[in-house]
Amino acid sequence: MNLFRNLDEETAYRIQFNKLERQRKGRIIHSPGITLDMITDGAATLTEQEYSNMFTFGEKLKDTLKGTEHVHISCPHGSDFTFKTGGKDFVVEKGGNIPCGEVMLMPPIGDSFQGKLVCISGGASVVYRDTPVIIHSDNGLAGKIECENPEIIEKIRIELDRDEGARYLGEFAFGINPRARLVDSFLEAEKVIGTIHIAFGGRYKPSKTHIDLLIENPTVTVTKSDGEETVIMKNGKFIML
Repeated sequence: MNLFRNLDEETAYRIQFNKLERQRKGRIIHSPGITLDMITDGAATLTEQEYSNMFTFGEKLKDTLKGTEHVHISCPHGSDFTFKTGGKDFVVEKGGNIPCGEVMLMPPIGDSFQGKLVCISGGASVVYRDTPVIIHSDNGLAGKIECENPEIIEKIRIELDRDEGARYLGEFAFGINPRARLVDSFLEAEKVIGTIHIAFGGRYKPSKTHIDLLIENPTVTVTKSDGEETVIMKNGKFIML
């Protein structure tokens, strides 16, 4: 079980460390940023029945998303962007991370990001709702970064410039943990119901980093392979389940 401090700038190290662990037999539990508070009051306090309900909901969401080819996301903070999934199946997170609680796609089509992403958490070890970060697309990849807080811009820029693969899409996920809270530790914040997160770096093109970015109160519309459009979430509320 990996117990790491809540330092986003250590992501590159943790990725390499995790790769070494996977070469050995055994179950790996990854908990970067876990706190005692998560175990006593937060996202890791679910009862057995609550875990069962969460996983059942996750499987239903996964089935609803099956056949998705294209995703459009907007939010009150100003997000308005699209990307492609390649028709891949989503996965319900049931272990590996503690706390758990997301339905994820890893990775989407890495060079299909088009538009403007506005996030309130991720890459800086704090929630920055009052100074959201804007990331513009550039030829399908993460491009220009804007934020009123120069320190947050610099932390995110360092990760996105870490190597050639860092600006490619690496993940898209829905939070589904009913006890998760919007706290500074992204380990818990990314599980909050009513949020989604997008990551750059990771699996589409090899990278030393994987930077998750949280979007609050999103509207998520998916287009299936047959052209059918379905609104999955509206202003952070699941409406198709």
